[in-house]
Amino acid sequence: SYSGVLWRLRHSGERLHLTLHEGFSLASEAVLQALLQSALDRATPERRQLVDDFAASESFSGVEFELESFVTSLERQTQGQHHDLDASFDRVNESYFQARMDRPELHWNARPTTSKMGHYQPLTDTIMLSISLDRSDVPDFVVDFVMYHELLHKKHGIHTVNGRRMAHTPAFRADERQFQRYEEAERFLQRMS
Repeated sequence: SYSGVLWRLRHSGERLHLTLHEGFSLASEAVLQALLQSALDRATPERRQLVDDFAASESFSGVEFELESFVTSLERQTQGQHHDLDASFDRVNESYFQARMDRPELHWNARPTTSKMGHYQPLTDTIMLSISLDRSDVPDFVVDFVMYHELLHKKHGIHTVNGRRMAHTPAFRADERQFQRYEEAERFLQRMS
């Protein structure tokens, strides 16, 4: 049960107060209904699976990454201790977008992460990469791969298929595999996480 992590239910007299994790701010009505039923101990396996699937989605984890961008300094933080986001953008833009991609706002996040290494926020045209990548043992091509992945989000946008928001469409995945050291970068990131 994710009670206490994803939601908290409190009784106050005749009222119930349900507090949800911020990650549910992008959830569909069906997910929210399933979560409510789960919180009220009326969960079915299907409802639990719906909540679990959403909690494991990129939409859910992206919310935390986005929230962090609001609490970090508004000053551009592109130069890390070992890697420079501006330099990474320039390499990727030149190699994969013929230097035609407009530069988004680039930031390192404030806290290390273990699985999500980057996020693109279309409303503010901001790419934030995990500070976990700013280490001497992380090769430039791995940082460039994460930058490339996030720039593909900028290029492809979000599509709705059967009422479900999809960022990693088949076209996105085909473009992603065009990264010169795709398999090597994927293996490195899997070892990191």
